[in-house]
Amino acid sequence: MKKLYPIHLITFIMSIFIRFDWILNLDLKTLVIKALLNITLLQSLDPDQIYPFNGLSWFLSTTFILYLFAIPLILQIKKINKIKSQYLILIILIIQNIIILINNKQNYQLNLYTSPFFRMFDFIIGMLIAKNFIIYKGNKVNSKIYMF
Repeated sequence: MKKLYPIHLITFIMSIFIRFDWILNLDLKTLVIKALLNITLLQSLDPDQIYPFNGLSWFLSTTFILYLFAIPLILQIKKINKIKSQYLILIILIIQNIIILINNKQNYQLNLYTSPFFRMFDFIIGMLIAKNFIIYKGNKVNSKIYMF
């Protein structure tokens, strides 16, 4: 964040000039809310605020929100054994695919793709895979025997 946040602020300021016509059409309250959410990288919490100024900053917003949950998640994942973590990966993938099927394709990007709540599944799966890799690497099992 230390490296990316200054760039985010610069692109935010640039977007004010680029999207000036859009800004003029907003009332002051809406403009302030959208600007504060964007500056604080919290815009992806609200699907209506994802793309206000710099549309691509949704990714920084989602990443920032996920990192806020990283330490508590890591502490919980440390408590899970290898077998349970593999089952949890499978369960999360099933839940994720059910959610995608329930949502139609038009709402996928707005409701799921940019959502930190939906991306939390990917974040947890990544942590669980990393845990399994660390366990596997620690056991020093022959790589020819171990297959996914």
